Amino acid sequence: MDRAVILAAGWGRKMWPYSSTNSKVALPVANEPIIARQVRILQELGVQEILVIMHHRATQVRWAVRAFNGLNLLGDGTCGEGTASALGFALKQGLEGRLLVLYGDTVWLKEDLAALLEAGRRLKSGQMLAGVLPLEMDRPQEWICAEVSGGAVKRILAHPRDEVTHRLAGAFVMDGRIERHLWEQAGQLREVRVGAMPPDELTLEGALAEFLRAGGELLAHEISGPWFDVDKPWHWLEANEAILRHDLSALEASVIHPTARVSDSAEIDGPIVVEEGAVVGSHVRIAGPARIGKGARVTEGAILEGFSAVGDGAWIRQYCLVGKGSSIGPECVLGHAAEFSGIMLDGAYMYHYGEYWGILGAKSDLGAATVCGNLRFDDDDTVHNVLGHREKPRFGANAAYLGDFVRTGVNVILMPGVKVGPYCVIGPGTIVREDIPDGTLLYTEQTLVRKRWGPERYGW
Repeated sequence: MDRAVILAAGWGRKMWPYSSTNSKVALPVANEPIIARQVRILQELGVQEILVIMHHRATQVRWAVRAFNGLNLLGDGTCGEGTASALGFALKQGLEGRLLVLYGDTVWLKEDLAALLEAGRRLKSGQMLAGVLPLEMDRPQEWICAEVSGGAVKRILAHPRDEVTHRLAGAFVMDGRIERHLWEQAGQLREVRVGAMPPDELTLEGALAEFLRAGGELLAHEISGPWFDVDKPWHWLEANEAILRHDLSALEASVIHPTARVSDSAEIDGPIVVEEGAVVGSHVRIAGPARIGKGARVTEGAILEGFSAVGDGAWIRQYCLVGKGSSIGPECVLGHAAEFSGIMLDGAYMYHYGEYWGILGAKSDLGAATVCGNLRFDDDDTVHNVLGHREKPRFGANAAYLGDFVRTGVNVILMPGVKVGPYCVIGPGTIVREDIPDGTLLYTEQTLVRKRWGPERYGW
């Protein structure tokens, strides 16, 4: 168990509006790309050989893992045809013995991956292993699920209507015997209930179903979590907050780099990390735990609530508020009494009042007094349309999701749950009530009524 394959070839279209400009695996959680977090943890656990299979936006995948040595990054034109094709390409590279196979869009704790690797080492000859996760509050219709009994997966059920207890967690320990099943399967995943409509795709889950039909033994290893499959924007938002809470909870005392400066007038409650060259200025209030990145500045009375992270070179200033469980990306600017909670991607701007909860895309610019409504009058959650499928998320349903390179004018109002594609401009005073496609200019045309008025109206 000293080698792993990370499947990072997919398109991730359910992540719109972020899939239009990003590889899903390169999106950051707690200011670290998802795939970089996987690679870092695997290397810390002693995995010697890591093969990353790429296809869609491969340059972004390479960029996300550029800091790591010893990776083998490969791909060809077939890798984007499904997880079975991607794994098949990996196996053609001459890999032998047992492999850990990870989906590149899954977010892990180190202890969970360590336990999975250890379970893989204990496998007997002929056995394979699948990571599984209790469904709990998740609807089985949203996932590829597993019928688990006696510590083993008995059946794979894709998006079932019936009650099941577990879903597959995008992590497997397998060997070369899976290779023939990757190709010896129907063109669609047939492990569905009658009336369901699977798409044309060769999947790893379909290969595992064939493996089970052939009498193979697929053990189940339950993940304790928190664990996330970042399939849609609200999964990303939830994962970011949960990982910040988990990782920053490990801080027992503040760590201030010798080159960092923390003002004596700053009010700090709880442990914080202040990295090289960072500044915490006068009258700042920070509720730890929190992390301030290299060269970042938190100044002029800004407020950071707990479990927050500020990226390298960001500037948080002028009495603004960063909400609990938020990530502010590198080189972002947030100031002048603005309020932000969620994920702000690199280089985004928000200042001059305004309130926002959700995900703000890279290099996006929120005009003065842009407001995100997140409480509906009926106290209900927004139903989202994802590629024609209607879904009511259990987390982040009423957040706003703005893609990369979006600009809003002054006094824009974003109604609960709206999504705006990249390269959009929303004109001043516009109320956004529905999802806006990529590359759209949306503005309000005002009708003016002009009449004579003066002292005569008052009897003079």
